[in-house]
Amino acid sequence: MQSFQKPENALKRADELLSVGQQDAALKILHGAIGHRRFRSQGWDSVQETIMIRHVQLCVDENKLRLARDGLHQYRIISQHANIQSLGKVIAELRSRAEQKLTQAKESAAGASASPKSADAPVLPGQGLGDLDSVADSPEDLLLSTLQIEVRSAEARGIHQALRSVWDVYKMVLDLLRTTPKLERVYHETARKAFLFCKENQRPQEFKRLCDVLRSHFALILKNRHKEDYESLMRPDLHLETRMQQLVVASELELWRECYATAEDLYSLGLHDYFLKALRTGQDLFHNSREKLMRWLAIYYEKLSRVTWVAENYLFHALAWIKLLLHVKGFKKNASQEDLQAMASVAVLAVLSIPISGAEKKPGDDAVTMGEGMNYGSLEQQKKLTMLLGHSTLPSREGLKAVLFTKDLVSLADENCQQLLSLIESEFTPLKLCSLCQPLLDAVSANPLLEPYVYPLKRVIFHKLIFQLSRVYATLSIKHFTTHICTASFLPWSHAEKLFVALVQEQQASSSSFGSASANSNANLSIRLDYASSAILFETPDAAAANTLRHQLCNLAKQIDKAVHMICPGQSMEERMDRRRFLQELPARLEAETRRMAERTRATHSRRLEKQEEQQKMEEERRRKEAEQRRVEEKQERERREEATRRREERRMQQEKIKQRSETAAQMLEEIKKLGTKASSNILIKGKQLGDINIDDVLQGNVDYDDLEKAQMMQLNQERIARLRQRRQNFRRVCHFIRACREEELPLLIRWQEEQLARDTQILLDMQNRHEEEHKAAFEAALEEKQIFEVVKEDKEKWVAEKIAVRQKDFEQQAQEQRERLLHVLRQAKIQRARARKEEHLKKLKIEVERKRMEEEQK
Repeated sequence: MQSFQKPENALKRADELLSVGQQDAALKILHGAIGHRRFRSQGWDSVQETIMIRHVQLCVDENKLRLARDGLHQYRIISQHANIQSLGKVIAELRSRAEQKLTQAKESAAGASASPKSADAPVLPGQGLGDLDSVADSPEDLLLSTLQIEVRSAEARGIHQALRSVWDVYKMVLDLLRTTPKLERVYHETARKAFLFCKENQRPQEFKRLCDVLRSHFALILKNRHKEDYESLMRPDLHLETRMQQLVVASELELWRECYATAEDLYSLGLHDYFLKALRTGQDLFHNSREKLMRWLAIYYEKLSRVTWVAENYLFHALAWIKLLLHVKGFKKNASQEDLQAMASVAVLAVLSIPISGAEKKPGDDAVTMGEGMNYGSLEQQKKLTMLLGHSTLPSREGLKAVLFTKDLVSLADENCQQLLSLIESEFTPLKLCSLCQPLLDAVSANPLLEPYVYPLKRVIFHKLIFQLSRVYATLSIKHFTTHICTASFLPWSHAEKLFVALVQEQQASSSSFGSASANSNANLSIRLDYASSAILFETPDAAAANTLRHQLCNLAKQIDKAVHMICPGQSMEERMDRRRFLQELPARLEAETRRMAERTRATHSRRLEKQEEQQKMEEERRRKEAEQRRVEEKQERERREEATRRREERRMQQEKIKQRSETAAQMLEEIKKLGTKASSNILIKGKQLGDINIDDVLQGNVDYDDLEKAQMMQLNQERIARLRQRRQNFRRVCHFIRACREEELPLLIRWQEEQLARDTQILLDMQNRHEEEHKAAFEAALEEKQIFEVVKEDKEKWVAEKIAVRQKDFEQQAQEQRERLLHVLRQAKIQRARARKEEHLKKLKIEVERKRMEEEQK
């Protein structure tokens, strides 16, 4: 491959090859120039930037992104300290070139699918194509290509290749800029473009990989955040904006696990903390921080509500909607009443959709069960979700319902939603509950925003109905239940039967737990479906009542007393007297025991206070020591950073000095060698010829700058003398040559003059004759035309006179009207001036009268 010492020569040669269509050869030359030692050693300049832009363009066009990766790594080393923004410009060109290639592939595929000759179905860009990270031409693909016909068309293969190129470019840029401090904005722009790429082309797998890559890059930044170069990479606005777009795209691609993980990332980045800090302090943490944080937090709540809805986690879905509604109501001043009503209606229905059994469980249970036997995680997971939504305590159905009333959110909701809330939570109407709720649910289902809540609401209404029926009926026929209470229009019997089974399973799970049995008021409810008699049996067994905590001690005492009577059936008179005496003394002993317990409680309380004070003192001492240790560490860290900065500055100054000296020496040597000729190349400087001296001799002190200046002056003098001698010789030679030429050309000039005079005289005579003939022909034509128009001359003059007379009369009339108008205007102006003078005179008289009156009053 041809090598070039100067990058501009390589660029010129590459342009020549591109002009004749040899892109591959031009790419090889540019890549060789980028990898050349001189390209790295001479420092950054604009020619290198032009070479890199041309290089990445050819890499994308020729689909050789490995060469682009190598070139970008080389150029990053060169431009990192000189002009890092140039690297950002090259990367922007790489991205735009790849995206342009993808757009062209899609347009060609769309044109091919729209043509009438195409028998295949239209190709949907990005869909149905293979994995973009898979290895091309794998053994399996080669084997399949030999055994079957290629199914994909040329347009689909072109789209797949373009998609893969764009995806590889995004990965390459993110990997290159992950630790580049001054190009963090380009890094985040690339990440956001990659998110849009995944959304527009429906690439869920690539989106997941992209999220993992961004998390690994952020973990690397956190690991090295104590380093000075990494501090600029922790800008919160860029990370929050990128993660917010990641959250939006994840929800649009319906990747709910990734959406939840992104919400965790946003919380760990401090979205809530930055918002609260911006509200409390009023500081602008970054550009338009308050507006951006308010908008981001609203999107955050909305996406979490969608995640919890898909997971059927109705409790936290309702909490997310309440948070969103309170956020919009509190901070969006221009929110319309219709939007607030729609959001409040959704919030009310979301709270009502929370299953009653799961909502009434204690937060301390090992698992929170919601819906039909579905488990939504341990207590730690519930706490994490509570934390993500910015709530202080674990939510409950009753707590969220109280928030609706205390924050006056119910009044904002639709009238149908308010009536549903009143029917489900307040009224006791077991026989009419379904019939009263049915028209309200029909009205709710007409709204597309509220329609998804209809079935969860029916499930909650059914549960409420069964609990109310159990308080009224012991037995109820299935026929009466399906025809008069819960009709098929509200809930078919097949669905109702499944809900009965789910209720029974929940009751069994509740009764098996000691804590939940005391907490759940429905634990005493026992339901049986008797298919033999077609009846629903509501039972409350004694065993269920005996399981409550308030009856445990009493039942224990009864059972022990029964056991004593069984062991010793007879009692003597003395034992009965002792028992009676014991019962009589029991009140006095109870008072003494009460006083003793009070004393013990006071002593325990005082000891607890003393222990708390001691712990508080220890905690304050520990905090003081930690603060002192932290101050010492911060001081040491600050001194270490200052020392490191000073050392870096010294190294930079030394490198700049060496670089400046080397550049100056190289420039002087280059100029001297350019000025040198064959005769002056034998100049000796300290025993070495001028052509043998290099930069190392100057830097090592073998040759100083004075010697170079003397050599330069010597070369300049020799060059000047040689030029003067050459000019004198040229002058003498040219002078003799010109004199000889003039002596030879003099007779030739005289002969040429005579011939030229004769030719010019003949041409002038010809032109005069032709001019006379043309004028004579024109004169004769004019005479003929005059004779033709002589016949109508009298009629023309008569017509002109008539027209002039008419015009004269109109002119005189208009002139008279104009004079009258002007006279009227003059009269009006005169009248206005007279009125103005009169008003001015009256005003002056009035002022004079007023002045005299005031003088008289003062006297």
